[in-house]
Amino acid sequence: EHLPRLLALLAVAHFDDAMPRIRELLEMSENEEVLTAGLKSVHVPLERELMARFARQDSWQVRTQAARALLRAARPGDEKLLVQMLADPVWWVRYRAAQSLVALPFLSNEDLWRLRWTLDDKFGVNMLDQVMAERKSA
Repeated sequence: EHLPRLLALLAVAHFDDAMPRIRELLEMSENEEVLTAGLKSVHVPLERELMARFARQDSWQVRTQAARALLRAARPGDEKLLVQMLADPVWWVRYRAAQSLVALPFLSNEDLWRLRWTLDDKFGVNMLDQVMAERKSA
């Protein structure tokens, strides 16, 4: 019951010592509140398989936090998961995935444009276009 609040505090504090326990809770829990709070506190790379599990969760809130966590803790190659998330049926998941993609430090504008032209999902293309335009106007 108090675990989501504790995880929220850890997210603010960025305690590196807490990451192994956060990872353990994320691996064990199916509780939406625990997963969203845990993902908010992630600031180091997690296993790709674990992040892929969160990207496919039934809860759109968990999927949204997974997209945001990928930005904070992404490694080259993680953009593939974000690209998959651009086809999510929920607008917020697509939006956060596009924001994370555009902000990845290891993807150039040229990489993003190349990636954009490989997308099949029209909603994913529209979302990536929107977020790229937002970044350009900022």
